[in-house]
Amino acid sequence: AVFSKPHMSSTREGVLMVTGLEVLAVGYWATSLDDWPASPAMRGLTILLLCANASLSFAAVRFRSERAALAALAAYAALLACLVADFGVSQ
Repeated sequence: AVFSKPHMSSTREGVLMVTGLEVLAVGYWATSLDDWPASPAMRGLTILLLCANASLSFAAVRFRSERAALAALAAYAALLACLVADFGVSQ
């Protein structure tokens, strides 16, 4: 007999893949010797936002939560805003 398993949609699988990549990015960014973003506070904030985005994205997929998906979108927008602001200041 074949075990039946609920099949995940390709969108959900894609979100989980990106979430895994974000977790790897956090590890790299936290241990990287590169000094971007230049400010330690901004670097910490961007790492925190990346962790929050990965966690919220995972929760949105796992629990099928629209609120978690919207919060993940807001965390990602805040991450982009921080990175663009830091890039603008440093140039």
